[in-house]
Amino acid sequence: MYLVGERRKLILEDLMSAGTVYVSDLARKYEVTYETIRKDLTHLEQKGLLIKSHGGATLKQRAIEHPFQVRKKENNSYKKAIARKALDFIPPNSSMIIGTGSTTFELANLLCMKSGFKIFTDSLPVASVLIESDNQVFLFGGELRRKSSSVFGGWAVSMINDIHVDLCFIGTDGFSNMTGPSTPSSSDAFLDR
Repeated sequence: MYLVGERRKLILEDLMSAGTVYVSDLARKYEVTYETIRKDLTHLEQKGLLIKSHGGATLKQRAIEHPFQVRKKENNSYKKAIARKALDFIPPNSSMIIGTGSTTFELANLLCMKSGFKIFTDSLPVASVLIESDNQVFLFGGELRRKSSSVFGGWAVSMINDIHVDLCFIGTDGFSNMTGPSTPSSSDAFLDR
């Protein structure tokens, strides 16, 4: 038997891995009534995490921020292609900011094989990859953020305000109504801005 909050968290995890869940399956799995599961789904829908349908629910797109380690594995061939194209825009010996994200991580992997760049980043994975390169690498300071494996906060913003670079590459979780890049993380959005 699970506590309400724990069961709802597990239902959300089921939904994240499957994309769709069914009331009957969840009731059987968590040994509760259909009505209890319906209440759980209603609660999660009110939080904007899913869309209820007859007999189940589907995950609401972009409602949940997946950790960097999960995002890194999704659509990998597209991310590598974007990174290869981005490399074409980088002049020799230029300075740049590489923001947090799984696509920018792919760009960092390519920059590892290059030299002569000055690179600033808020991303721990980007910094980890670039530490082995022949580039000058700077990691912004700030509070660690687990979901994006990055740093954020006033220190990072202050450091960004103190530098001038030629280019900036930022990651995004999507484009909200095609008006620009979006993320479910207010701290990532604040730093990217």
